[in-house]
Amino acid sequence: MNWVINTAIDWGIGTEIETAIEIAST
Repeated sequence: MNWVINTAIDWGIGTEIETAIEIAST
């Protein structure tokens, strides 16, 4: 079931986290 989590991170949560990191890094 890990692929489900990985997929969700890839096209959903992951994007939001990356955006949050970029904003926090600014």
